[in-house]
Amino acid sequence: MSKARAWVNGEAASVSPLDRGLAYGDGVFTTVRAANGRLCWWPAHQARLCDASLRLGLFADRHAFDAWFAPHGRFIKRQLPSAAEPVVIKVIITRGEGGRGYAPPNPCEPQCIVSLHDYPDYQSWKANGLELGIHSTPLGQQPITAGIKHLNRLEQVLLRQAWYGDEPEFMTRDTQGNIVGAASGNLAFIKKDTLYLPPVNQAGIAGVMRYQLMRAAIACKLNIDVSPINPSQLSDMSAALYTNALASVIGVNRIGPYQFDSLSWAERLREEINKLEAQPHA
Repeated sequence: MSKARAWVNGEAASVSPLDRGLAYGDGVFTTVRAANGRLCWWPAHQARLCDASLRLGLFADRHAFDAWFAPHGRFIKRQLPSAAEPVVIKVIITRGEGGRGYAPPNPCEPQCIVSLHDYPDYQSWKANGLELGIHSTPLGQQPITAGIKHLNRLEQVLLRQAWYGDEPEFMTRDTQGNIVGAASGNLAFIKKDTLYLPPVNQAGIAGVMRYQLMRAAIACKLNIDVSPINPSQLSDMSAALYTNALASVIGVNRIGPYQFDSLSWAERLREEINKLEAQPHA
């Protein structure tokens, strides 16, 4: 599959130019790995869409979201390829049309946009590890939207556009200088018997795989510490990990001048995540 396919509310249609998702980034999305006729971590992705939609006020409560999303979920499952080769399914929920300027309509008529894409090849990263640069431009801190994978990703677009380093990925920091994550994923670090993760209550995204990594770390008898991490602390970390829902867990060999020995930990944690994914309703 070399060309993406897309549907709006289950129909092969175009997005309205008046849709607030297009006009203001007024919506949320999630990116799902699909393989062997199965949506990987689908309950977690649905929960993410629900939580983010409720934070934006698109639905009154979880029951309202579940009732609205049920037919869209069935449609998404019908699009799954039966082949073992994985694909990427992107699910977008927008507030729809209406409102005056920035003021949203009440009630709104949310729209669901589904698209299928080729799956990136992460095998080299998994086998050999990943190197990250450090971006000089900080991400803003905004607790109202922090953690949400919302549609307004202009900061990330500009950072990617301005990145001229040799590394395929880079680490981001907030305006206080603390680590936020990577360009397209979350970061975590290991020191002795503890997994350290930057918080996502001021900036960054609460990734689906970030949560699974914490579950896997607990299975590996690691403690969990979620607190601000300054880059100066990286010299004390033995391993660094990159995560997203498509790649799972990738060992990081280097971030800027900081070196890590991460591949064995990444492999061990991926094995635990695979066990979790094999459980019913994962």
